[in-house]
Amino acid sequence: MSDYLWNRTNPVDDDIQRWEQTLSSLRSNRRYHLPADARRDPRHPPYAAVAAAALLAVLGPLLQRGTPNEPSRWTSEGRILRQGQSLDTRQQPILLEAEDFGQVRVGENTRIRLGRSHNLELKQGRLHALIWAPPGQFVVETPSARTIDLGCQYELEIDAEGAGLLTVETGWVAFEHGARESFIPAGAACRTNPTSGPGVPYYQDAPASFRQAVQSNDIPAILAGARPRDALTLWHLLARVSPSERGAVFDRFRTLVPVNAERQAVVALEPVALDQCWNALNLDSAEWWRKWKRPWR
Repeated sequence: MSDYLWNRTNPVDDDIQRWEQTLSSLRSNRRYHLPADARRDPRHPPYAAVAAAALLAVLGPLLQRGTPNEPSRWTSEGRILRQGQSLDTRQQPILLEAEDFGQVRVGENTRIRLGRSHNLELKQGRLHALIWAPPGQFVVETPSARTIDLGCQYELEIDAEGAGLLTVETGWVAFEHGARESFIPAGAACRTNPTSGPGVPYYQDAPASFRQAVQSNDIPAILAGARPRDALTLWHLLARVSPSERGAVFDRFRTLVPVNAERQAVVALEPVALDQCWNALNLDSAEWWRKWKRPWR
């Protein structure tokens, strides 16, 4: 057992830290002093040790809930990993494999936690996922967004503050945080941060000036620099900008791709009109990604 429980030395375990925060409201500010004879007499155990033992007896089963238990479906170098298990790669990358599902390369200095089934939690660092299971079955939780595989290959990186970058190589990935969603196809990327969740996706082959405009949320520069291919970014912007800006975004959108949606309906964010705009991108129909939206809700 770590010395942290007794003298607060050595690194604190994640589960212990979580319970310290949970019980902090019960902490007393009173100071207690042991009688001198109690400190000296070996027949009387130290009060602190007795209290600690009693506390562990109560909290032990609760702490165990956060510890590894059931086997997961992932293996690493032939070793079966367990649900709830935390991994810190430090300077040694590792490969997670599931024969009927996919593989995940976990980079250096990366902290992950294995969830239920095939799901993972990326706390900090980088991973590269290649998934051949049916869409919607692989989820990676991060501090700022949930990453849902829609049959793909992608790389995900999260920094110490919880912000990150997703780049998709093949297939599709959905980024979700609360009511905010982004759909990222192959060749595109999307940033995320803990405050606002996923941003708008953009194609990686876009000019640097356009990518910078997306990162800084410079709406006029985005509209001016958008290519027909970048209508994907404008479609996501429709639901992110203010109503006063929405008309200009749609006007630029329909100069890039032909669409029959009515301007007033788009500005009002009517679902049918937004679906018409999405279908005009010729990426896949709105019904396709809505089909995979239900299982992860």
